[in-house]
Amino acid sequence: MDEEVVGSKPISHPLCVSELRLQLANFTNRARTNGLILLRSFDLGNLINPDNAGKRRDRYVKATVLAMRELVGKQKVDDQVRDLTAFIVLTLKQIDETIDETCTAWEKRDYWLKADRFRNDWLWTKTAATKLEQAVVENKWQLVPAAVKDMAKRLQNVTLPKRDWGTPWEGAYALLMEKRAKEAARR
Repeated sequence: MDEEVVGSKPISHPLCVSELRLQLANFTNRARTNGLILLRSFDLGNLINPDNAGKRRDRYVKATVLAMRELVGKQKVDDQVRDLTAFIVLTLKQIDETIDETCTAWEKRDYWLKADRFRNDWLWTKTAATKLEQAVVENKWQLVPAAVKDMAKRLQNVTLPKRDWGTPWEGAYALLMEKRAKEAARR
């Protein structure tokens, strides 16, 4: 039997080389999954995404509360207020997308009532995003305090972590306008 040398150890052909190829294929496939964890062997390929909709929604809600806290302290409309408001609009839209993901998964399992209740509990995100987006785009800044007040009632129990989040809202106004331009071009 022929032998190949891998590293410093010789490998006999039929069994060991095929095992090595399987390990390399498994490694390559794991690298292609972008952080997804393989639960079963290579042949079965059951994947689980550790960054599920609930975890993302929680992060978006915390980022929204952080931006709301910053926005409440502002007295006049400037670039930072535009960025903060646009950031809140973008996070509310992301929250709404996670709601649909969660409800779709529940509906697949025939949890219709649970999905409907959950959608109704989070319906305010669409209306708040619409109001705030109108305020940003049409410069109707008098709409912002009422919308933020309504959101604060819903998000009053959210606790922020002690670590510094930085300023993730910087450039959000330009991003929102860019997304609106792309949507308008599609129509």
